[in-house]
Amino acid sequence: MQLGLTTSQFYMAYTAVAILPIVMCMVGGTLADRFGVKWTLGAGAAIATAAALLRLTATGFWPFFLFMALLGVGYGVMFPNLPKFVAVWFPAKQVAIATGIYMTGAVATATALSVGPAFGSWQAAVIVMGILMAVATVLWFILARERPVEVAGVRVLGVPFREGLAVAPKSKNMWWTGVSYFFTVGVIMAWIGGLPHFLEVSKGMSPSAASMIPALSVLGFLVGTLFWPILSEKVGVIKPFYMVGVVMTGLTGVLVYYTAPGILCWVFGILPGFFARGGPALIMQLPIHLPEFGPRYAGNAGGLLFSVYHVGSFVLLPFMFTPIWNTFGAYPAAWFLAGSLIVAAALFVPVLEVGRKARGAREKQLVEAVEAPMA
Repeated sequence: MQLGLTTSQFYMAYTAVAILPIVMCMVGGTLADRFGVKWTLGAGAAIATAAALLRLTATGFWPFFLFMALLGVGYGVMFPNLPKFVAVWFPAKQVAIATGIYMTGAVATATALSVGPAFGSWQAAVIVMGILMAVATVLWFILARERPVEVAGVRVLGVPFREGLAVAPKSKNMWWTGVSYFFTVGVIMAWIGGLPHFLEVSKGMSPSAASMIPALSVLGFLVGTLFWPILSEKVGVIKPFYMVGVVMTGLTGVLVYYTAPGILCWVFGILPGFFARGGPALIMQLPIHLPEFGPRYAGNAGGLLFSVYHVGSFVLLPFMFTPIWNTFGAYPAAWFLAGSLIVAAALFVPVLEVGRKARGAREKQLVEAVEAPMA
């Protein structure tokens, strides 16, 4: 690399982008509940844009590392605001499709990684991506509007920090959801980031062929991110679709691995992504629909889930999957991923159903409870 970084230094720099959001996502979500989505998300985007462009000035490891860490801070402030944004701007019946639409943005990350080699140098890639980030940030500040402080009679701004931070730890629903989401996200990121090397070493596939399997899954992500939230809202339930989806992700992933490098692995390659992407798109509706959170505390709850997202992304592949592979072999490691998703589905059983039918039933009970004394 032109900066003279060793391989370990390069990975350390990129690790900073993943680790810092574990803490900053909680901060970002709490800030959104306090000050609103527009300015909090905008501040995070501005920090991320500045950090991305400042990498051009790096002359060695430490400046590059610090700018990558600052990039992680920006991401940590920015992303937890997305559930809050949906909560305050969209009615309950539109939350599913709105969540699905913004979750498709995750496909851009995979796309950016795939087009990186097309740039002549890392500086060119930084300039192009940095300019795009700057344009998007400016447009956000110009076009985005802050929602009024109350939504349906609930105050959604000005939440004291201590009050907001005290809500999530008291929620059993969020604890069960968080642990389930840890396994779901960890497996998804292991599939995207670790599968090519896994197929090269254990199946003898070429690097180019091995990298195409996750690429097929990315296509499945794009379809599943929109399909599952819309279907769950239409049917009126969330839990069954999430649980079946994550189990099928594991089973179809094992199927792809068992059939590699044959023709069937290409036929089945889209399925793990199609089933997997429904998980995050359904989970991210919970901060909005769980009665203990709602629009008022959606930023705090979203921050917790995005913190779990980064923990799972960082931990499962290098510290759980890889040791199993090295100790017991490739097939047990593949089944470990599938088993993790079965555990994720089981952990979601105690979580309160917040689909359309359940929300309607609770609203009806609330109306009846209010009207009963008047009868």
